Amino acid sequence: MKKYLLLTLLVTINGLIIAQNKQKIMTNNPLLQPFSTPHNTPPYDKIKVEHFMPAIAEGMVSGRKDIEAIIKNPAKPTFDNTIVALERAGELLSKVTPILFHLNGAETTDAIQQVVKEASPLLTEYGNDISLNQKLFARVKAVWEQRSSLKLDKESEMLLEKTYKSFARNGANLNDTDKEKMRSINKELSQLSIEFSEHNLAETNEYALLITNEADLAGLPDFAKEAAKALSVYLTKIPHKQLPELMSCLMLKNNDHAQLLLAGIHGYYQEMSQAAAPALKNAM
Repeated sequence: MKKYLLLTLLVTINGLIIAQNKQKIMTNNPLLQPFSTPHNTPPYDKIKVEHFMPAIAEGMVSGRKDIEAIIKNPAKPTFDNTIVALERAGELLSKVTPILFHLNGAETTDAIQQVVKEASPLLTEYGNDISLNQKLFARVKAVWEQRSSLKLDKESEMLLEKTYKSFARNGANLNDTDKEKMRSINKELSQLSIEFSEHNLAETNEYALLITNEADLAGLPDFAKEAAKALSVYLTKIPHKQLPELMSCLMLKNNDHAQLLLAGIHGYYQEMSQAAAPALKNAM
């Protein structure tokens, strides 16, 4: 009896700890809070990489509950309780994922790319579970088949058409065997898309334009030419991700930040600072 009570107590304490940790994550994660910003824009200054996976996980849990509520609705499928409800389902996930992929496209880092790798298969599976859900599609199809009698406005007609065709084109009408094939294809496409993006980014960062004819530089100010000439010697030594930022600083005469970048280039900061000093002086 004592062992049973002790076990029960430990389980209860463990549950309380988990609940407290979850509450702490919810409180400290700006992605899980309403945005108190102009026009409800994301507070990028407060968002950290480690905020994304908890928010995505919470968003998928919330989204699945929304879908389950639509499926289990005992009322006859209508435009409002099925199509509109589906459009509003997964609101948190729809808020979080665009922020992640926007940052990955515009200002990516190794850490952000790792989150994308981790999140993408989960999001693909989440999408498959919705688009291939037979019970959910049955409700969507029921509304679609009565569309001529619904007297919807143009916007609602478009939403209904897009919703139905999205399900149909993503495999909702397939048999169970083909649905599993579709799941496999979607997973593979998701992985290949990530790999392609990474390779494309790597190639872009590695790109360097070699100018051998000075006439091709016509129109550039002299200080920019001097800066490019001074830095060209070290093209194979500098991390290429820093080159565009460094050159932008020189072109915009942002000398303080340019010097900081130069000083931060591992192994070559002293040599680079000396080489770029004349160009920086002329840029002032």
